Amino acid sequence: MSESMYPGRDFNSVGASRHYISSDPLLSIVMATYNASQTITHAINSINSQSYQSIELIVIDNVSSDMTLSMLTQSRRKTVVISERDNGVYSALNKGLDIASGDWVMFMGADDGFANPNAVSSLMSKSEGADVVYGAGFVGDRPLRNRFNWRLLRGNAVNHQCMMYRRSLFKRYRYDETYVLGADYKLNLSLYLERASANYVDQPISEFGDAGLSSRLVQLGQLEADRVRVEVLGAPLGGMLNFFLRAERCLRKITGYV
Repeated sequence: MSESMYPGRDFNSVGASRHYISSDPLLSIVMATYNASQTITHAINSINSQSYQSIELIVIDNVSSDMTLSMLTQSRRKTVVISERDNGVYSALNKGLDIASGDWVMFMGADDGFANPNAVSSLMSKSEGADVVYGAGFVGDRPLRNRFNWRLLRGNAVNHQCMMYRRSLFKRYRYDETYVLGADYKLNLSLYLERASANYVDQPISEFGDAGLSSRLVQLGQLEADRVRVEVLGAPLGGMLNFFLRAERCLRKITGYV
């Protein structure tokens, strides 16, 4: 698997001869990887097992030194791989968006997976007239009810691993690469406030571990969420909302209410 430069890079296509040709809308799954050999097999198998066939996998790898790249040969979908240095996860996801050719886009980590073989089919069944389609998820063994509604004002109430975005949205939006953790929240809050139409699928879509980047850096996540609200809502309103949310957290800590 050769490395490539960006822009002007080469594309390594794995499994393209096995790609299922279909008139169904194409889903592009964008995955950022780095030394993910211990988890990526589960992620790939969950994609391979989807009953929905019109899927391409785009992997943006940060020059892994383990077996990650060689393990991508397990993919039975059309798979495009770029291995080069990036500037973080959101930089990698933006690169994937530049390459994606699907009508719809999803974002997954190398330690994520679909919760059931019909996850993509269930999303596609609710896609007509929508900008975003999303469902529930699992963090470890804990069920997670995602919400694309006013609760986004409080925090990122929907995980992007459980969301399918219409690719045309990204003609206007991109992940803000100045964030470490909060760019997906900024994207979702911006889409909600711009009245993006969203349909909900009442079943688990994805499962993801609780030992990832976000769970290790909770305090930074809260600081970046405060920044998102100020940038998206504007300084007066965002700052006021942040004040009330911080007061609420303090009250919860004092009273022991979770």
